[in-house]
Amino acid sequence: MGLKYRALRICISIVNIIIALLVITSIWPFATGDFSVDLPEESEIDWSYVGGVITLSAPVSINNGGFYSIDDVVVRSTVTNSTQYELINSTESWGRIPVGVRFSETIDFSIDLEDLLSAGAYWMIFNPDFFEINIRISCRYTLGLIGFSADYSMPYSWDGLIRDFGFGQPELANPSPGNFEIRQPYWIWTNSILSGLGGDFTLELRDESTGNLTASSTDHISLGMNYSDTLALTIAQVDYLYLLTNNETFEATIIIELPGLPPMQEIRQVNWVAPIYW
Repeated sequence: MGLKYRALRICISIVNIIIALLVITSIWPFATGDFSVDLPEESEIDWSYVGGVITLSAPVSINNGGFYSIDDVVVRSTVTNSTQYELINSTESWGRIPVGVRFSETIDFSIDLEDLLSAGAYWMIFNPDFFEINIRISCRYTLGLIGFSADYSMPYSWDGLIRDFGFGQPELANPSPGNFEIRQPYWIWTNSILSGLGGDFTLELRDESTGNLTASSTDHISLGMNYSDTLALTIAQVDYLYLLTNNETFEATIIIELPGLPPMQEIRQVNWVAPIYW
């Protein structure tokens, strides 16, 4: 009886030692930093634009310097704006990371702007914002016995796709006999992720009191920069003569077309100051 009791105690001691070793070897890499998750700096996050879809690419690496492989690695990513509007919610499986391996992967977040426009999220086109990128990594460790999860957050500022636009002082022109124009200087500042692309900028001037169209013109613009040019809006001779001596306020409809997106419209005022006024 004493021999059986002694053997049982020995078995219990061995089990306790094994459990202690499992606990120590599981905790040790986290305490020493041998197991780590490295998130990108803001400067390492890459943005691109193709056909109305904005893609954010963020490099993430996991260093498994522990004693066991990391299994069933699942990465859930969400992106929300300053009002907690959820732009992205995606889940990826990264599988298994063996012992001693530094695993690197790029998480790609895609934002379909046409879907956002359809949902009424017009703010992202014309307004700056603040994004919160949240990454939750879950996995199994220590021969699959221990479940582990951790949450990481990265802030990112958004400047808007069309950062700003405006107008200079319009002028009358008579470039040739029988041809009359309003020449309207304008500028438009678009996000650098649009660099290398082109769009269209249309201006329609309407009489504010009657709503009648006075003139309209369209320019092809270069995107991804602060672009400026002058629109030549053809007008009738009677309007030319009227504007020579009369101040006027126009309702200006601005239509901006970007590749892959439906036309976007804004309405502003343009104040005309007559060159000859009494």
